[in-house]
Amino acid sequence: MRNLLATLVVASFVVACGGPGASSIPTVPGVDTTGNWALVRGTDGGVAIGIVADHPITLTVDGLKIGGRAACNTYGGVIVGTDGQLRFTPMSMTEMACDEPSMAAEAAYVAALAKVRSASRTGDRLTMTGPGVELAFDRLPPA
Repeated sequence: MRNLLATLVVASFVVACGGPGASSIPTVPGVDTTGNWALVRGTDGGVAIGIVADHPITLTVDGLKIGGRAACNTYGGVIVGTDGQLRFTPMSMTEMACDEPSMAAEAAYVAALAKVRSASRTGDRLTMTGPGVELAFDRLPPA
């Protein structure tokens, strides 16, 4: 009975961690995305994502967990590396309402984030890209 229980626990862990092609490496090998970031420029399909000074868009990466503020609401999810590509689990998000243009910036950012497939970093600039999407973040100083 104890061996059966141990086998079930291990099997559950393996399934939770992903199937074939899944990886715990969330981004391109050697790219350190850990930390707090602020969106400074973004495009999706050639259309700019609005940057609203009093409603910044932020990203926090802690291991495989991500979260931040999407202009108005906070969001969170998990990074999954699959077949050499970066993806995010479906995001959880609060449901507050804000004035425009914050809500438009949030909607554009969330849609673009869902399309991200890779990340690169140069100094304190983190760039996430995907089909027709580019999100450029600058590192925020430690709190």
